[in-house]
Amino acid sequence: MLRGLFVLFLLMLCNPFPVLALKLVPQSMMNSMGKDAFKDIKKKTPIEKDPKINEYVQCIGNAIVKHSKDDTGVKKWEIVVFASDAVNAFALPGGKIGVYTGLMKVAENQHQLATVMGHEVGHVTAEHGNQRMSSSLASQGGLLLLGGALSDNKYQSEIMGAVGLGVQYGVLLPYGRSHESEADIIGLKLMAKAGFDPRESVNLWKNMSKAGGGGGPEFLSTHPSHKTRISDLKKNMKSPLRDYQKLVDAGKATNCGPSPFHSGDGTSEPVPETVATAAAVSPSPAKAPNPAQTSSSACQPASNKDLRHCNFSNRNLDGANFSNTNVSGISFKKSSLRDANFHKANCRGTNFDHTTLEGATFTNVDCEKAKFNKANLQKVDFTKAKLKDANFRKANVKGANFKKADLQKSNIDLAKNTSKANFEKAKK
Repeated sequence: MLRGLFVLFLLMLCNPFPVLALKLVPQSMMNSMGKDAFKDIKKKTPIEKDPKINEYVQCIGNAIVKHSKDDTGVKKWEIVVFASDAVNAFALPGGKIGVYTGLMKVAENQHQLATVMGHEVGHVTAEHGNQRMSSSLASQGGLLLLGGALSDNKYQSEIMGAVGLGVQYGVLLPYGRSHESEADIIGLKLMAKAGFDPRESVNLWKNMSKAGGGGGPEFLSTHPSHKTRISDLKKNMKSPLRDYQKLVDAGKATNCGPSPFHSGDGTSEPVPETVATAAAVSPSPAKAPNPAQTSSSACQPASNKDLRHCNFSNRNLDGANFSNTNVSGISFKKSSLRDANFHKANCRGTNFDHTTLEGATFTNVDCEKAKFNKANLQKVDFTKAKLKDANFRKANVKGANFKKADLQKSNIDLAKNTSKANFEKAKK
């Protein structure tokens, strides 16, 4: 084994174009080192005992690893919450995940914490630790190391750094830019398939960049700038968002509840228009709601909530209050929402087809690309509503108020009774 690795190392030295993604260390050895490192850090760092905190993190982590593609031989992942103010998390070969409570104070909701956990799991499944460790060993003299260094205590800090614990062991072996970018994209896809909103990754990295003042938290010390990261996430958002949307429409999005560290549900501000515009997708045809989900307290009408994991199709919601609530992309198809309140709600891409909304309030909402086909919109107040690209085919808008609304590129002209609606100062 070592002889073959030694030959490979010599080829690297002679080759002006080194082998990419070099992995010199057997995966079984990486897994063993990861497990040993995890045992060590559990001895040195207090473990969080609060059952609510642990249940919340376990719910998110289990959803992530369930959908991860892992060829490293891990059968079961262990997830531990550490009681520490460090704004950090890590994943190690051998199926080990550590989350610090300090990170949970920055990640405002389940989607944002899933962003970091998906990113860290991505490092492991892509075997970045092996690649980083192999490069480190090669730079220190090659293969005489592989046999000796792995058993020599003087290399312990570098070994621990390579598998993801460099800072704790006093050595910094940062992932390269390509590894970071790859882990971001893996994590983005992974969190979406696990039922978490990938758009929240943008808000998470914004929060992270603010957490430690000008320099950012320790976690970001070797990572790409938050502007670069957010730009890359936006470019790769469309496919993950589509995967997440399918789960939302089917009532299968993950719901781990509100963050134990944030009041309410920790909902972020709506995703910036530039992100949503680049990544927006139309909701898939709504399916029958999941009774277990729609009847839960987490999926009841409420103001100031993030309800994007819910399905409100075929329900009587007359008079419901959804003000300041994020219902982007979900379905209200064939529901009754007479006199409901959606003031300042985020309803981008939301499906209101065949819905009765008579007398409802949609003032100052962002409902771009929303669907109101064949809906009853009599006397609905859409004052200052963003309705660009919205679909009003055969909707009844008798007496509806569209004063100062943005109706650009919508098909409002195909609605019924448009002459009896108020379009004062509306953009059409």
